Amino acid sequence: MADTLSPGRCLTDASVVALVAVVPAIASSWYQFAMPAFDGSYSVGLPDFLWGELSLTAGAVGWIALALYVVGLEKDGLRRLGFAVLPRWVDGGWGVLLYVATLAAWWIGIPIMDWIDAWSGAGGEWAESGGSYIGWQRLVAWLAIIGTALSNGTGEEAVRVVLLDRLKGAGMRTPGQQLLAVLVVAALFAVYHTYQGLGNAFAVFPFGVILGLFYVATGRFWPIMVAHMLADIVPFIGEL
Repeated sequence: MADTLSPGRCLTDASVVALVAVVPAIASSWYQFAMPAFDGSYSVGLPDFLWGELSLTAGAVGWIALALYVVGLEKDGLRRLGFAVLPRWVDGGWGVLLYVATLAAWWIGIPIMDWIDAWSGAGGEWAESGGSYIGWQRLVAWLAIIGTALSNGTGEEAVRVVLLDRLKGAGMRTPGQQLLAVLVVAALFAVYHTYQGLGNAFAVFPFGVILGLFYVATGRFWPIMVAHMLADIVPFIGEL
């Protein structure tokens, strides 16, 4: 954390980012979780779930703008947090390894996810598939999915990085405190994903912990963005 920012300023930045970006997203997610599941209906020639993907993209663009604004107020903050450092090929490799690690964590947690879904009576309704596609529909579907993966991978991870950095600047500097910060931020993002069902939200927690720990250890932004993008794209392969 730059010495030019006081702990109070860091805490204020973290609070603003959480209140403006994460808290409304959590409220929206719980609202969607309470709504009836996607029924496969179509609007303007495209399945409703694609319109949902596009709305997520719009929201993520706001997250990106907020994170860049907050960090941009600090001299050389964009470079220090890894946003202004050009990605390297090794970042892509680390991103793939991180994604594999999250898959392993997901696989280990499958029994718990199934139990949570059975207990809550919800889960599995959020699916990546949207029905049969022909011609331009498949193209638009993939463009929407890739656009969502790019915006979410950038926006959500940018907000994660800003929160972790500002919490460190606010006084959470020891290894134990940084671990606690990683867990808290991962929990926030898990709650935000309850629109996918409680089981899937549970799976997002270790995903966030792995990415958060990697960033705290390396300070590299691009690998966690790549891992997030893969997590958003790979489940759709074979579904469209």
